[in-house]
Amino acid sequence: MQTDLIGKVNNVTLSSRQGLFPLFEAVVNSIDAINDSDNPGGNIRVVVHRDTGVLALDEEQFKIAPIIGFDVIDSGIGFDSGNYKSFNTAESTRKMSAGGKGVGRFVWLKAFDSVHIESRFKENGQTLSRVFDFVLSNEEPIQNHVLTQDGIVVRTKVSLQSMKEKYASNVPLRLDAIANRIVEHFLEYFVLRRMPDILLEDKFESIDLKQLYFERVSNEEKCVFKIDEHEFTLFHFLLVARAETAHRVNFCARHSVVTSVKLNSKNVPNLPSRIQEVEGNGLLVYMGYLSSLFLDSHVDNQRTGFTVFAEGQMRYLGEVLWSEIEDQTIKEVRSYLAPITAPIRVDKEEKIQDFVYNNAPQYRSVLKHHPDALDQIPPDLSGVKLEVELFKVKRQVEEQLREKADAILNASNEKLLDPDDEINQKYDKFLEEWNDFSKAALAEYVVQRRKTLALLKRYMEMGEDMKFAQESAIHKLIFPIRSTSDDIDYEQQNLWIIDERLSFHRYLSSDKPLTQVEPIESDYSDRPDLLFFFDRPIAVIESQPKDSVTVFEFKRPMREDSDPVEQMNLYVKKMREGKIQTNKGRAIYIDETTPFYCYAICDLTEKQRDRFTYTHKMIKTPDGEGYFSFHPALNAYVEVIGYDKLLRDAELRNRILFDQMNIHD
Repeated sequence: MQTDLIGKVNNVTLSSRQGLFPLFEAVVNSIDAINDSDNPGGNIRVVVHRDTGVLALDEEQFKIAPIIGFDVIDSGIGFDSGNYKSFNTAESTRKMSAGGKGVGRFVWLKAFDSVHIESRFKENGQTLSRVFDFVLSNEEPIQNHVLTQDGIVVRTKVSLQSMKEKYASNVPLRLDAIANRIVEHFLEYFVLRRMPDILLEDKFESIDLKQLYFERVSNEEKCVFKIDEHEFTLFHFLLVARAETAHRVNFCARHSVVTSVKLNSKNVPNLPSRIQEVEGNGLLVYMGYLSSLFLDSHVDNQRTGFTVFAEGQMRYLGEVLWSEIEDQTIKEVRSYLAPITAPIRVDKEEKIQDFVYNNAPQYRSVLKHHPDALDQIPPDLSGVKLEVELFKVKRQVEEQLREKADAILNASNEKLLDPDDEINQKYDKFLEEWNDFSKAALAEYVVQRRKTLALLKRYMEMGEDMKFAQESAIHKLIFPIRSTSDDIDYEQQNLWIIDERLSFHRYLSSDKPLTQVEPIESDYSDRPDLLFFFDRPIAVIESQPKDSVTVFEFKRPMREDSDPVEQMNLYVKKMREGKIQTNKGRAIYIDETTPFYCYAICDLTEKQRDRFTYTHKMIKTPDGEGYFSFHPALNAYVEVIGYDKLLRDAELRNRILFDQMNIHD
């Protein structure tokens, strides 16, 4: 063989996940050898060799032992003088009429250390035996060659030896998995009844691959389509599902799979991961096989890819783009699977509509204006996973809507004034959609409020551990702990639970020592839960507005061993003694006229009620769910709010929004 064999093998493209391709090449050679022989009823045996070391493994251990090689044994024509000469000729044209490239043996040496061949064949009235090794060497690739006369029956064995770890680690171990891969790869051979009897075996097990084919194929059908003047044939199959199989379409050359594209609900909308049998309880997967003379003539030398023009490349007359082939093929697959996917789409859309109308009204605008966008959502999602997919769709649609808005804003006056221009013709539709998505944004905000109140309600209840939520849990729900209003975004706080007006503060500190509050210079380390500074007070003190300070203190539900009013009074006293300025240096004067508003959020247990009534001499609110008083020495209004009142008042303030959005518990 006169060639740079090492360079040739190094240039072979074979990914680590294509470790079975050398075996497929050997099987193809055996099929051709049987077709070329005088024995059309020939057979093939594929024997799997495993690395068992010196151990005597039982059957189950043996089945998952690493694979190190394969024997492919056939009753074909064998390595007669003509075939042996062809084997020794790089890129031989001997099998060109059958689609052969003459490079399959290079793939063997890509994945295996060596190949041992034993062939008995008939030539000139004699039965001869040829034995040799094929190795990766430029000087002597054919070694140990022996040719003798032998009267034993015609048979050829190709032994692929010492599989390289890169490929061995990606080859399925169990015999049934290998059997299914062989059947799927040569499915067109089986369909066209061109596959000889073929048996796969190892030490403990054997599988008849023809029988396996008939067991696995639930349905088969074919269609023919054209791209320009090129004709393509697509075979559709529904196969009995296995754990490791997925829907895919295979692109073939010379009746063998070259490359594949996985199918899912993204490229075939509403395709489930498994298809339910029409009759019976079995589960199926779709498998498509595309073949054509065009693909046969454009397969690369290793039969692992196609030399077809990619998108953006210049092409010659009569050529087609790979994207055209793939897109048209998947279009045909969608059409074939339509009886399966159509009812799934109806069920999915009903489920999505029910979810949106009852739980997520912020996506109603998507349902109204872009129902086709739901096709990209897998059919078997619910709850949080479904909402995540709806969120993705909504964001995509909003981006398209913004692009439309930009087109209108950037349009020339001439176009805007022309009633027949496309911009004006689409304006009304755009405006309706824009308004609906604006409403959806409000709906999303309202839904978030409803969920927040539901979470607060849960925190107020005793958990499975017979304990109530910590103060920190409720604190974090309303405003992040140990942070300030400069640290977080507006959407991260839920001050509206207490009072909508609290959102309009100038500065807020959450659970930080007074020494770390930027507007305050103080030597004290006490931590008020929430501390607000307002440019305008909530109430008018004396004759003109003054800066005001608001303090909140949270207590754990049902906690009664701590006096929140006493704590807040202490905070106010210490702050009045400090010097206060903003983080930009502007003075904030806290004198005897600066009002303080102090709120304690806690459960009104009997002990707490006694404390507020008798110790602090506070007045009970008319609804009996709170207390208030004014502390003259501190110029501080003090109020105690029970958790039940806090939740109920927040729900009442937002009820009109919840009702309008049809959001209920």
